[in-house]
Amino acid sequence: MDNLTIRKYFEVTGVVFIAFVLYLTSFFNYLLFHSLVELFSIVIGFSIFVITWISRRMIDNNYLRFIGIASLFISIIDLIHTLGYAGMGVFSGSGGNLSTKLWISARSVQAISLLIAPLLIRRKINNASLFISYTVVTSFLLGSIFIWNVFPISYIDGVGLTLFKVNSEYIICIILLGSLSLLVRKRKEFSSNVYRLLITSIILTIGSELAFTFYISVFGLFNTIGHFFKLIEFYLIYKAIIQIAITRPYNLIFRNLKQSEEKLRSIFTSSSNAITVTDLNGNIIECNQETLDLHGFSSKEEVLGINAFTFLAKKDKVRAMENMKRTLQKGQVKDVEYALITRDGREFPAEISVSVIKDHSGNPTSLVTITKDITERKRMEKQLILSERLTAIGKLSSTIAHELRNPLGVINNSSYFLNMKLKNIADEKVLKHLKIITKKVDSANIIISDLLDFASKREPTLKETNINFIIKNAISSVIIPEKIEVITKLEEIPLMLLDGEQIQRVFQNMILNAVQAMPEGGKLTIKTVKHENSVKIVIKDTGIGIPEENISKLFNPLFSTKVKGVGLGLTICMQIVEDHGGNITVQSEVSKGSVFTVKIPLRDNGNEMLVKNMISSILPKMGM
Repeated sequence: MDNLTIRKYFEVTGVVFIAFVLYLTSFFNYLLFHSLVELFSIVIGFSIFVITWISRRMIDNNYLRFIGIASLFISIIDLIHTLGYAGMGVFSGSGGNLSTKLWISARSVQAISLLIAPLLIRRKINNASLFISYTVVTSFLLGSIFIWNVFPISYIDGVGLTLFKVNSEYIICIILLGSLSLLVRKRKEFSSNVYRLLITSIILTIGSELAFTFYISVFGLFNTIGHFFKLIEFYLIYKAIIQIAITRPYNLIFRNLKQSEEKLRSIFTSSSNAITVTDLNGNIIECNQETLDLHGFSSKEEVLGINAFTFLAKKDKVRAMENMKRTLQKGQVKDVEYALITRDGREFPAEISVSVIKDHSGNPTSLVTITKDITERKRMEKQLILSERLTAIGKLSSTIAHELRNPLGVINNSSYFLNMKLKNIADEKVLKHLKIITKKVDSANIIISDLLDFASKREPTLKETNINFIIKNAISSVIIPEKIEVITKLEEIPLMLLDGEQIQRVFQNMILNAVQAMPEGGKLTIKTVKHENSVKIVIKDTGIGIPEENISKLFNPLFSTKVKGVGLGLTICMQIVEDHGGNITVQSEVSKGSVFTVKIPLRDNGNEMLVKNMISSILPKMGM
């Protein structure tokens, strides 16, 4: 048996027990029985009003709000009815007629209220107007009984009920049937439980009124039955009020809380950002899967209890502590950039937002941190800055190159002229310096050519090309000392759509750099490998290597570790390879050598050539 069934069992048992005790009381002292039943009904009526009034902002059904306010005035008349009952002796000359008049007054107000209530379900109720209206009606009824004595006679001692009283009960039953009909039409406005309680209550009210048309003595059986029905009907309305005013709103609140919790849990688990909850000292008490992935952990148990400051790079810990104090003061801090570290010590950039969680008193209890890995964004920003810098340098390089080429041409011509005139003189110093001038002019021209090539970026002219053939040409075009051993491992590669001239220049530059990195000799290995839909060209040397801090700068314009280098060679190489849809990666270790890997995608040569052939055959026919 579940809790709901047990609760209903005890509820029914309690009602039956109270009814039985009251029934036994009616044999012992009917006046006591009547007083107890009426007082129970009055207490329930006042409770209905109090609960309805306190919960008026939570009750979205005006039917029960209206009935709740009406219950206050019905209970007031019922209280006076109880005090005026035959034998109570509260009012002088009171008897069966006074209590019956008050009974009819209370039941009339109740029946009319039940009839009006369904009509107000979707209408706005003015509480002040409602109180004034009920006050006026109640005052009029009580005045007609106690002051003006105009209320019709309803009961005659020794004779029984008057025709007015019986007809009034029938009219009240008709009104209740009307209210029942309206309630059935409005049943969709109520939950099934509340609807059943209200319907049963009105049916019992009708039964109660009918019972009160049969009694002759105010202490008779039908009077007893009528009072029992009344007690139960008030209890059912009370249950309906409790159901809609308290149970349902709080169920709704808890349901909404549950839905909110599920929604937050869904956001927590499905967020693409790392979400971490910590106590005020920074110790992790909850986190999502993204947090584990971000820092390289496999399970939540490994992270819980760790201080979040552990994940900060050493350089940012002091700043993070200061920001945490600011967060506790302001309530939140958004998009602050830190360097974080993974479990294995790898550092990466991240953007962190922190919010304070507070209790109902406004005191901070914990912190929620949202962490975004901005590695890719930083890379793109860096690439954008580099691109803008390249554009600026390109414009400047073009201007400088053109400005320098003319005077260098004059110097070169003058040097040639002097060489021709003085070649027969015996002064070797003069000839030596003339050769130096010529050599330096040639070096300057090479630099100017690099600047112009860098500035005037040319789109590649793609043709079917043998990459291995290009590599062999590049090797043969570079003077390689005998103390350097060259090893080539060239796999069979299908023809590729390349700009042969540009790609050869890339390999010439890289081979030359490898040779210059091995001044004492060494081994140069060049190989080609077909890898999925691309070709990898690996150039490996056993030279001096590149310091780790310089690897990321290698392809920056004007960066060079050579005394005579201008720092554009690798930049131009990267431009050319990227224009072919590829990339260049570098691995190096000081004193052990470097490995440059050029990766170029294999294009769908057949389709491109087919399109070119089709265009070539169509254009002549169109006269073009």
